[in-house]
Amino acid sequence: MKKSLVLALLASTALALSVLHGAVLAPGWAQQAAAPFDPSTLPEQQIGKRISVNAEDLPAPKTGPIVASRSLVVPYTGQAPRVPEGFTVTAFATGLEHPRRLLVLPNGDVLVAEQKVGYVTLLRDDDGDGKADWRQRHIEGLNGPYGLAWRDGKVLVADQDDIWEVPHRLGALRPGADAQDTKVADVPVGCRHGSRNFS
Repeated sequence: MKKSLVLALLASTALALSVLHGAVLAPGWAQQAAAPFDPSTLPEQQIGKRISVNAEDLPAPKTGPIVASRSLVVPYTGQAPRVPEGFTVTAFATGLEHPRRLLVLPNGDVLVAEQKVGYVTLLRDDDGDGKADWRQRHIEGLNGPYGLAWRDGKVLVADQDDIWEVPHRLGALRPGADAQDTKVADVPVGCRHGSRNFS
């Protein structure tokens, strides 16, 4: 009886010491494992270290494979993004010609800059089902429209050449018969590109 009690006591003491030993060591180990890698600690990144690059040490231009980063256009065939459980995704509008930028107006209407065809289309969801019930060409004759903004009852549109100010009545499908598009700025030739937006 005494022998088994002594063995049990020794076993529990050994177990307690191993747990205590592990508890003492674990925080240090956990800190080492959790420390993120810091590239500034590498020897070649020391402050004040001089780096010399000589042209003759570089490879000749265009000796390796030429790499191109082109966008991949995938035709829409009903596919949808994956979303968290409990969420759904529906297409608000399909069949647009190269849509590049959206602007949601204060009343919920959506303007879409269709860049290749040169116009801005108005989309409207009348019944709240998340799909556009109205689709109307809203502004035409633009050269690659991209940037869209809403300011003081007017839609600002930046295209390849100019910035246009187009009067718009919220809820209307067209700017109106008496509405005049006004060119508010020329875009200098050296600054023209297809991703101009307003900030």
